[in-house]
Amino acid sequence: MIRQEQLFDFSEIENKLVTPKNPNISNKLGTEAETAFMFHAVKNGFTVFTPIGHAQSVDIVIQEPGFRPLSVQIKYAQHRPNGKYRIPLSKARPSYRSKFDNGKSFKKYNAGEFDIIAGYLEPLDSFWLAWLDDVCGITSKSVDPSACSLNDWQSFKHKL
Repeated sequence: MIRQEQLFDFSEIENKLVTPKNPNISNKLGTEAETAFMFHAVKNGFTVFTPIGHAQSVDIVIQEPGFRPLSVQIKYAQHRPNGKYRIPLSKARPSYRSKFDNGKSFKKYNAGEFDIIAGYLEPLDSFWLAWLDDVCGITSKSVDPSACSLNDWQSFKHKL
């Protein structure tokens, strides 16, 4: 049996690894949310597809066997001191042509860019799920976990 050490000289790689001073926390949280979404989607009977790169507005594509694929944009929800969560419903890069929100400008999603938007409430390991067409035109959503439905995967099943 061939050992890894016989194929690669890891000492060369290890010496060149550099830890960034300010790792992009936003990317880390986004990756965490996307990974959790994939896990929950598979547990709920969906097949998961992942696009390569971040040039498109779709993070994940899910499909229930026998039904059309559904494209998903996933957001990490920010926990607020009042117990609610703020889910950003806009593109990561600001646009100067959209309205201002807390001093920042955000580009809103347009109907048809993808099917589902999912907000990850990490402390609860839960998702707030919505059809994009139902939330178009707003830049964020305040979610009270005690007053809304979380993990409502059934709403997205059997969609042709």
